[in-house]
Amino acid sequence: MNIEIILIRWLHIIPAVLWVGGVIFMVFVVEPSVRNLGTQVQGPVMRTLGKTSGILFTVSGLVTLVVGLTLVARTPGRGFSELFSSGWGWMMGIGLLVILYARYYLSKSEPMGRFFSFFLLFMGAMLGVVLAENLLLMLMF
Repeated sequence: MNIEIILIRWLHIIPAVLWVGGVIFMVFVVEPSVRNLGTQVQGPVMRTLGKTSGILFTVSGLVTLVVGLTLVARTPGRGFSELFSSGWGWMMGIGLLVILYARYYLSKSEPMGRFFSFFLLFMGAMLGVVLAENLLLMLMF
């Protein structure tokens, strides 16, 4: 296998794990823990964490997207013409449109982090169903 493709895959996987894992950690671990500290502590802590983690998650998400598109373009036998001829391409495209729509549809007071965490989990499950090659693997998702 080409060393360039291996490096691009690692550059795609590492920011994706940081992005998705970090968002899930923030929503399911940090946010409930900070909520138990009280309202006077909750506001400043969440604002500080939101500024830092928001930038980190946005950058890692954009790096994942750009490197993923680069991976599609550089992988032999693959191309952008196949992107929407497969189930995973349609799932990722529709998911991206829903994320863009929801980002501007939801108000600032609604828990966007929780929504996007559940939505990314849902998209991951749908991707697993689409890519499953046998019934046992499909049942896992």
